[in-house]
Amino acid sequence: MKISIEEERRILQNCITKGNCNALICQYEDLIMHTIRNIAARKNVYFSDKDVEDLSQDVFVEIFRDDCKRLKAYEEGKCKGGLAGFIKVIASHTALNHLAKTKDALTFSSQSQISSIDDDLTFHQLSSNNPEDQLDARQLILLINECLDKNPVGAFERLVFKLHYFKNLTFKQISESTGRLQGNIRIAKFRVVSKIEDCLKNNFGILVTKIE
Repeated sequence: MKISIEEERRILQNCITKGNCNALICQYEDLIMHTIRNIAARKNVYFSDKDVEDLSQDVFVEIFRDDCKRLKAYEEGKCKGGLAGFIKVIASHTALNHLAKTKDALTFSSQSQISSIDDDLTFHQLSSNNPEDQLDARQLILLINECLDKNPVGAFERLVFKLHYFKNLTFKQISESTGRLQGNIRIAKFRVVSKIEDCLKNNFGILVTKIE
């Protein structure tokens, strides 16, 4: 809910001068979470509710760090959107920095991701004896992500793939998270694996074999 400039000033001053920041937290918590979710959507990354909550706490840590140094540096009129816009910028930077630190914008390492995916696909170039034919796990993850971004892969299929292989969620857990039937999730997983197989073969010359 948008508030007046006077109310914004009061909330800011109470936090900076009196250490009473509860009103600031209540006023901008939803904005921060919304900003984090927008960053995730823009970067095509899945954030669970717990991820969003954890990152929002990181944002508040940044805001209140060093005796509210960031808040004290805020200058009214110099930031589009006022104090809300200022806090939104901090939230965006915090989320983007988090993604940069995780490299693949995923929780697990590339090698462990490939190990999980290899339950359903066998990547011949990873096990080839010829060094020139071997493909680095991180490189393959990047290629898979590129295939996931291509038009034939639907948004739900993309989500299922990332939750199942990159987040290691079971079909039951994905069903509970998305509100979809487990049968629909199994079908989506089968379809997206087939599409990735075709994409890797046709676009990058990477041969894979499905494990039935």
